[in-house]
Amino acid sequence: MANDSTKYTARALREVGKDYLYKNSPDSALGYIKEALSLSEAASDTLEMTAAHNNLSVVYGELKDLEQATKHAYRAISLSKDSTLIYRTYSAIGKMFLLSGQYDSAYHYSRQGSLSPNIYTRANSYKQLCEVALETKNGALYEECVNSLNLANDSIEKINRTESMGETEYQYDLEQILYTEKTRYYRWIAVVIIGALLILFLYIQKRRSRDKTWKAQVETLRQKIETAHECDEGNIKGNMGESNIVARQVDNERKELQSLIDKKGDVCALSFMRTKAYKNMKSMIEVKSESVLSIDERQMVSQSIHKAFNEYIDALKKHTKLTQDEAVLCCLVKCGLNTKECAVCKGVSLNAIRTQKSRVKSKLM
Repeated sequence: MANDSTKYTARALREVGKDYLYKNSPDSALGYIKEALSLSEAASDTLEMTAAHNNLSVVYGELKDLEQATKHAYRAISLSKDSTLIYRTYSAIGKMFLLSGQYDSAYHYSRQGSLSPNIYTRANSYKQLCEVALETKNGALYEECVNSLNLANDSIEKINRTESMGETEYQYDLEQILYTEKTRYYRWIAVVIIGALLILFLYIQKRRSRDKTWKAQVETLRQKIETAHECDEGNIKGNMGESNIVARQVDNERKELQSLIDKKGDVCALSFMRTKAYKNMKSMIEVKSESVLSIDERQMVSQSIHKAFNEYIDALKKHTKLTQDEAVLCCLVKCGLNTKECAVCKGVSLNAIRTQKSRVKSKLM
Protein backbone atom coordinates (compact mmCIF):
# COMPACT_ATOMS: atom_id res chain seq x y z
CA MET A 1 0.00 0.00 0.00
CA ALA A 2 2.96 2.32 0.57
CA ASN A 3 4.20 1.78 -2.99
CA ASP A 4 3.06 4.32 -5.62
CA SER A 5 4.43 2.37 -8.58
CA THR A 6 1.83 0.22 -10.34
CA LYS A 7 4.62 -2.08 -11.53
CA TYR A 8 5.88 -2.82 -8.03
CA THR A 9 2.37 -3.05 -6.60
CA ALA A 10 1.53 -5.74 -9.16
CA ARG A 11 4.67 -7.66 -8.20
CA ALA A 12 3.81 -7.36 -4.49
CA LEU A 13 0.24 -8.61 -5.01
CA ARG A 14 1.46 -11.54 -7.10
CA GLU A 15 3.96 -12.50 -4.36
CA VAL A 16 1.13 -12.46 -1.80
CA GLY A 17 -0.87 -14.72 -4.11
CA LYS A 18 2.08 -17.12 -4.40
CA ASP A 19 2.32 -17.21 -0.59
CA TYR A 20 -1.30 -18.32 -0.41
CA LEU A 21 -0.61 -20.89 -3.12
CA TYR A 22 2.30 -22.30 -1.06
CA LYS A 23 -0.08 -22.50 1.90
CA ASN A 24 -2.44 -24.64 -0.22
CA SER A 25 -5.03 -21.84 -0.41
CA PRO A 26 -5.52 -21.52 -4.20
CA ASP A 27 -8.86 -19.67 -3.81
CA SER A 28 -7.16 -16.82 -1.89
CA ALA A 29 -4.20 -16.87 -4.25
CA LEU A 30 -6.48 -16.47 -7.28
CA GLY A 31 -7.82 -13.05 -6.23
CA TYR A 32 -4.39 -11.53 -5.57
CA ILE A 33 -2.81 -12.83 -8.78
CA LYS A 34 -5.78 -11.68 -10.89
CA GLU A 35 -5.45 -8.17 -9.41
CA ALA A 36 -1.71 -8.30 -10.10
CA LEU A 37 -2.42 -9.26 -13.72
CA SER A 38 -4.82 -6.30 -14.13
CA LEU A 39 -2.25 -3.85 -12.80
CA SER A 40 0.57 -5.27 -14.95
CA GLU A 41 -1.65 -5.02 -18.05
CA ALA A 42 -2.43 -1.39 -17.16
CA ALA A 43 1.32 -0.74 -16.86
CA SER A 44 2.08 -2.73 -20.06
CA ASP A 45 4.67 -4.71 -18.11
CA THR A 46 5.18 -7.79 -20.31
CA LEU A 47 7.46 -9.61 -17.89
CA GLU A 48 5.05 -9.21 -14.99
CA MET A 49 2.10 -10.20 -17.21
CA THR A 50 3.95 -13.38 -18.25
CA ALA A 51 4.70 -14.26 -14.64
CA ALA A 52 1.08 -13.60 -13.60
CA HIS A 53 -0.30 -15.85 -16.38
CA ASN A 54 2.11 -18.61 -15.36
CA ASN A 55 1.02 -18.30 -11.72
CA LEU A 56 -2.67 -18.33 -12.71
CA SER A 57 -2.04 -21.45 -14.77
CA VAL A 58 -0.67 -23.17 -11.66
CA VAL A 59 -3.57 -21.89 -9.48
CA TYR A 60 -6.21 -23.13 -11.89
CA GLY A 61 -4.37 -26.43 -12.11
CA GLU A 62 -4.66 -26.73 -8.32
CA LEU A 63 -8.38 -25.91 -8.61
CA LYS A 64 -8.77 -28.65 -11.28
CA ASP A 65 -9.93 -26.07 -13.84
CA LEU A 66 -7.74 -27.37 -16.69
CA GLU A 67 -9.37 -25.21 -19.33
CA GLN A 68 -8.46 -21.97 -17.57
CA ALA A 69 -5.06 -23.37 -16.62
CA THR A 70 -4.30 -24.17 -20.26
CA LYS A 71 -5.61 -20.80 -21.41
CA HIS A 72 -3.27 -18.88 -19.12
CA ALA A 73 -0.35 -21.16 -20.03
CA TYR A 74 -0.92 -20.38 -23.75
CA ARG A 75 -1.04 -16.68 -22.90
CA ALA A 76 2.25 -16.94 -20.98
CA ILE A 77 3.89 -18.64 -23.99
CA SER A 78 2.69 -15.93 -26.37
CA LEU A 79 4.09 -13.19 -24.12
CA SER A 80 7.34 -14.84 -23.13
CA LYS A 81 10.67 -14.32 -24.90
CA ASP A 82 12.55 -16.67 -22.61
CA SER A 83 12.96 -20.04 -24.37
CA THR A 84 13.57 -21.88 -21.09
CA LEU A 85 10.31 -20.53 -19.67
CA ILE A 86 8.42 -21.35 -22.89
CA TYR A 87 9.52 -25.01 -22.88
CA ARG A 88 8.67 -25.31 -19.18
CA THR A 89 5.20 -23.97 -19.95
CA TYR A 90 4.83 -26.48 -22.79
CA SER A 91 5.60 -29.25 -20.32
CA ALA A 92 3.07 -27.81 -17.85
CA ILE A 93 0.37 -27.75 -20.56
CA GLY A 94 1.20 -31.34 -21.43
CA LYS A 95 0.69 -32.27 -17.76
CA MET A 96 -2.77 -30.61 -17.78
CA PHE A 97 -3.88 -32.48 -20.89
CA LEU A 98 -2.54 -35.69 -19.36
CA LEU A 99 -4.66 -35.14 -16.25
CA SER A 100 -7.73 -34.43 -18.39
CA GLY A 101 -7.21 -37.61 -20.45
CA GLN A 102 -6.46 -35.76 -23.71
CA TYR A 103 -3.45 -37.91 -24.56
CA ASP A 104 -2.82 -36.63 -28.09
CA SER A 105 -2.52 -33.06 -26.82
CA ALA A 106 -0.55 -34.28 -23.82
CA TYR A 107 1.87 -36.06 -26.15
CA HIS A 108 2.25 -32.98 -28.37
CA TYR A 109 3.04 -30.50 -25.58
CA SER A 110 5.16 -32.94 -23.60
CA ARG A 111 7.18 -33.60 -26.75
CA GLN A 112 7.62 -29.82 -27.14
CA GLY A 113 8.79 -29.62 -23.54
CA SER A 114 11.33 -32.39 -24.14
CA LEU A 115 13.17 -30.05 -26.53
CA SER A 116 14.05 -27.69 -23.66
CA PRO A 117 17.73 -26.85 -23.08
CA ASN A 118 17.03 -27.33 -19.36
CA ILE A 119 17.72 -30.94 -18.30
CA TYR A 120 15.14 -30.84 -15.52
CA THR A 121 12.35 -29.73 -17.89
CA ARG A 122 13.37 -32.47 -20.35
CA ALA A 123 13.32 -35.12 -17.63
CA ASN A 124 9.83 -34.03 -16.51
CA SER A 125 8.59 -34.09 -20.12
CA TYR A 126 10.00 -37.60 -20.70
CA LYS A 127 8.24 -38.77 -17.56
CA GLN A 128 4.93 -37.40 -18.85
CA LEU A 129 5.52 -39.07 -22.25
CA CYS A 130 6.08 -42.39 -20.44
CA GLU A 131 2.70 -41.95 -18.76
CA VAL A 132 1.09 -41.12 -22.12
CA ALA A 133 2.66 -44.25 -23.62
CA LEU A 134 1.33 -46.41 -20.78
CA GLU A 135 -2.18 -44.96 -21.11
CA THR A 136 -2.19 -45.44 -24.90
CA LYS A 137 -0.35 -48.80 -24.67
CA ASN A 138 2.34 -47.57 -27.05
CA GLY A 139 5.29 -49.86 -26.23
CA ALA A 140 7.72 -48.30 -28.71
CA LEU A 141 7.07 -44.81 -27.35
CA TYR A 142 7.39 -46.07 -23.79
CA GLU A 143 10.74 -47.75 -24.49
CA GLU A 144 12.05 -44.64 -26.24
CA CYS A 145 10.95 -42.27 -23.47
CA VAL A 146 12.20 -44.55 -20.67
CA ASN A 147 15.65 -44.61 -22.28
CA SER A 148 15.59 -40.83 -22.70
CA LEU A 149 14.38 -40.40 -19.09
CA ASN A 150 17.17 -42.64 -17.81
CA LEU A 151 19.77 -40.64 -19.75
CA ALA A 152 18.29 -37.40 -18.41
CA ASN A 153 18.30 -38.75 -14.84
CA ASP A 154 21.93 -39.84 -15.27
CA SER A 155 22.79 -36.34 -16.43
CA ILE A 156 20.95 -34.84 -13.45
CA GLU A 157 22.79 -37.20 -11.11
CA LYS A 158 26.12 -36.18 -12.66
CA ILE A 159 25.20 -32.54 -12.34
CA ASN A 160 24.23 -33.04 -8.70
CA ARG A 161 27.43 -35.00 -8.07
CA THR A 162 29.49 -32.31 -9.80
CA GLU A 163 27.76 -29.61 -7.81
CA SER A 164 28.34 -31.60 -4.64
CA MET A 165 32.02 -32.06 -5.52
CA GLY A 166 32.25 -28.41 -6.43
CA GLU A 167 30.69 -27.49 -3.10
CA THR A 168 33.14 -29.78 -1.31
CA GLU A 169 36.08 -28.27 -3.18
CA TYR A 170 34.74 -24.80 -2.45
CA GLN A 171 34.48 -25.61 1.26
CA TYR A 172 38.00 -27.03 1.23
CA ASP A 173 39.38 -23.98 -0.59
CA LEU A 174 37.50 -21.70 1.79
CA GLU A 175 38.90 -23.54 4.81
CA GLN A 176 42.40 -23.30 3.34
CA ILE A 177 41.99 -19.57 2.76
CA LEU A 178 40.65 -19.05 6.28
CA TYR A 179 43.47 -21.15 7.74
CA THR A 180 46.05 -19.16 5.76
CA GLU A 181 44.54 -15.85 6.83
CA LYS A 182 44.29 -17.03 10.43
CA THR A 183 47.94 -18.16 10.39
CA ARG A 184 48.99 -14.85 8.85
CA TYR A 185 46.98 -12.99 11.47
CA TYR A 186 48.63 -14.90 14.32
CA ARG A 187 52.04 -14.32 12.77
CA TRP A 188 51.42 -10.59 12.62
CA ILE A 189 50.29 -10.61 16.25
CA ALA A 190 53.45 -12.51 17.19
CA VAL A 191 55.60 -10.03 15.22
CA VAL A 192 53.89 -7.08 16.92
CA ILE A 193 54.30 -8.61 20.39
CA ILE A 194 57.95 -9.51 19.76
CA GLY A 195 58.58 -6.03 18.36
CA ALA A 196 56.93 -4.41 21.39
CA LEU A 197 58.95 -6.57 23.78
CA LEU A 198 62.14 -5.77 21.87
CA ILE A 199 61.43 -2.04 22.02
CA LEU A 200 60.66 -2.34 25.74
CA PHE A 201 63.87 -4.29 26.31
CA LEU A 202 65.93 -1.71 24.39
CA TYR A 203 64.25 1.11 26.29
CA ILE A 204 65.02 -0.52 29.65
CA GLN A 205 68.60 -1.20 28.59
CA LYS A 206 69.02 2.38 27.40
CA ARG A 207 67.57 3.72 30.63
CA ARG A 208 69.83 1.50 32.71
CA SER A 209 72.83 2.58 30.65
CA ARG A 210 71.85 6.23 31.04
CA ASP A 211 71.39 5.84 34.80
CA LYS A 212 74.70 4.02 35.05
CA THR A 213 76.45 6.80 33.10
CA TRP A 214 74.78 9.43 35.26
CA LYS A 215 75.86 7.71 38.47
CA ALA A 216 79.42 7.37 37.14
CA GLN A 217 79.54 11.07 36.26
CA VAL A 218 78.18 12.05 39.68
CA GLU A 219 80.67 9.79 41.46
CA THR A 220 83.56 11.12 39.37
CA LEU A 221 82.67 14.71 40.20
CA ARG A 222 82.28 13.85 43.86
CA GLN A 223 85.74 12.27 43.94
CA LYS A 224 87.22 15.29 42.13
CA ILE A 225 85.68 17.62 44.68
CA GLU A 226 87.01 15.57 47.61
CA THR A 227 90.46 15.35 46.02
CA ALA A 228 90.46 19.09 45.42
CA HIS A 229 89.49 19.72 49.05
CA GLU A 230 92.37 17.56 50.24
CA CYS A 231 94.81 19.40 47.95
CA ASP A 232 93.42 22.73 49.12
CA GLU A 233 93.97 21.87 52.79
CA GLY A 234 97.57 20.83 52.06
CA ASN A 235 98.38 23.99 50.10
CA ILE A 236 96.40 26.61 51.97
CA LYS A 237 99.42 27.61 54.13
CA GLY A 238 102.00 27.33 51.42
CA ASN A 239 100.51 28.98 48.33
CA MET A 240 97.48 31.23 48.58
CA GLY A 241 97.21 31.72 44.79
CA GLU A 242 97.12 28.01 44.09
CA SER A 243 94.49 27.63 46.81
CA ASN A 244 92.25 30.12 45.01
CA ILE A 245 92.60 28.18 41.75
CA VAL A 246 91.61 24.96 43.51
CA ALA A 247 88.63 26.72 45.12
CA ARG A 248 87.38 27.91 41.73
CA GLN A 249 87.85 24.41 40.33
CA VAL A 250 85.87 22.91 43.22
CA ASP A 251 83.13 25.49 42.74
CA ASN A 252 82.84 24.67 39.03
CA GLU A 253 82.75 20.96 39.67
CA ARG A 254 80.13 21.44 42.38
CA LYS A 255 77.96 23.41 39.96
CA GLU A 256 78.43 20.69 37.34
CA LEU A 257 77.41 18.09 39.92
CA GLN A 258 74.31 20.06 40.87
CA SER A 259 73.46 20.42 37.16
CA LEU A 260 73.63 16.63 36.72
CA ILE A 261 71.42 16.08 39.74
CA ASP A 262 69.02 18.77 38.53
CA LYS A 263 68.67 17.06 35.13
CA LYS A 264 67.92 13.78 36.88
CA GLY A 265 65.13 15.57 38.77
CA ASP A 266 63.70 16.90 35.49
CA VAL A 267 63.68 13.37 34.01
CA CYS A 268 61.98 11.93 37.09
CA ALA A 269 59.39 14.74 37.11
CA LEU A 270 58.59 14.24 33.42
CA SER A 271 57.98 10.53 33.96
CA PHE A 272 55.96 11.09 37.15
CA MET A 273 53.69 13.71 35.57
CA ARG A 274 52.52 11.11 33.04
CA THR A 275 51.30 8.71 35.73
CA LYS A 276 47.91 8.26 37.37
CA ALA A 277 49.51 8.90 40.78
CA TYR A 278 50.38 12.46 39.73
CA LYS A 279 46.80 13.10 38.51
CA ASN A 280 45.42 11.78 41.79
CA MET A 281 47.81 14.02 43.74
CA LYS A 282 46.75 17.10 41.74
CA SER A 283 43.07 16.23 42.26
CA MET A 284 43.51 15.92 46.02
CA ILE A 285 45.39 19.23 46.17
CA GLU A 286 42.68 21.03 44.17
CA VAL A 287 39.95 19.69 46.47
CA LYS A 288 41.90 20.84 49.59
CA SER A 289 42.74 24.27 48.16
CA GLU A 290 41.62 25.99 51.39
CA SER A 291 43.04 23.42 53.83
CA VAL A 292 45.72 20.71 53.91
CA LEU A 293 45.86 17.02 53.05
CA SER A 294 45.00 14.48 55.73
CA ILE A 295 47.72 12.28 57.24
CA ASP A 296 46.73 9.33 55.04
CA GLU A 297 46.68 11.52 51.95
CA ARG A 298 50.09 13.00 52.77
CA GLN A 299 51.49 9.50 53.28
CA MET A 300 50.07 8.43 49.89
CA VAL A 301 51.66 11.44 48.17
CA SER A 302 54.96 10.83 49.96
CA GLN A 303 55.08 7.23 48.80
CA SER A 304 54.38 8.27 45.21
CA ILE A 305 57.07 10.97 45.31
CA HIS A 306 59.71 8.66 46.81
CA LYS A 307 58.94 5.97 44.25
CA ALA A 308 59.17 8.35 41.29
CA PHE A 309 62.12 10.49 42.55
CA ASN A 310 64.12 7.83 44.42
CA GLU A 311 67.45 8.40 42.64
CA TYR A 312 67.01 12.20 42.66
CA ILE A 313 66.29 12.28 46.40
CA ASP A 314 69.24 9.99 47.18
CA ALA A 315 71.56 12.17 45.08
CA LEU A 316 70.40 15.36 46.81
CA LYS A 317 70.91 13.85 50.26
CA LYS A 318 74.28 12.34 49.38
CA HIS A 319 75.91 15.15 47.41
CA THR A 320 74.28 18.24 48.93
CA LYS A 321 73.42 19.30 52.47
CA LEU A 322 69.65 18.95 51.94
CA THR A 323 67.54 16.94 54.37
CA GLN A 324 64.92 14.34 53.40
CA ASP A 325 62.09 16.86 53.85
CA GLU A 326 63.88 19.51 51.79
CA ALA A 327 64.59 16.98 49.01
CA VAL A 328 60.87 16.14 48.87
CA LEU A 329 60.07 19.86 48.53
CA CYS A 330 62.46 19.99 45.54
CA CYS A 331 60.50 17.11 43.98
CA LEU A 332 57.20 18.97 44.42
CA VAL A 333 58.66 22.08 42.81
CA LYS A 334 59.96 19.95 39.91
CA CYS A 335 56.34 18.77 39.42
CA GLY A 336 55.26 22.36 38.85
CA LEU A 337 53.54 22.92 42.22
CA ASN A 338 53.44 26.50 43.48
CA THR A 339 54.03 27.60 47.08
CA LYS A 340 50.35 27.24 48.08
CA GLU A 341 50.05 23.75 46.53
CA CYS A 342 53.27 22.66 48.26
CA ALA A 343 51.84 23.87 51.58
CA VAL A 344 48.59 21.92 51.02
CA CYS A 345 50.57 18.85 50.04
CA LYS A 346 52.98 18.95 53.00
CA GLY A 347 50.38 20.04 55.55
CA VAL A 348 52.18 23.24 56.62
CA SER A 349 51.68 27.00 56.26
CA LEU A 350 52.71 29.17 53.32
CA ASN A 351 55.39 30.87 55.45
CA ALA A 352 56.89 27.49 56.36
CA ILE A 353 57.22 26.62 52.68
CA ARG A 354 58.78 30.02 51.87
CA THR A 355 61.30 29.57 54.69
CA GLN A 356 62.14 26.05 53.55
CA LYS A 357 62.62 27.22 49.94
CA SER A 358 65.04 29.94 51.11
CA ARG A 359 66.98 27.39 53.14
CA VAL A 360 67.21 25.02 50.16
CA LYS A 361 68.40 27.84 47.92
CA SER A 362 71.12 28.88 50.36
CA LYS A 363 72.38 25.29 50.71
CA LEU A 364 72.64 24.86 46.96
CA MET A 365 74.50 28.17 46.41
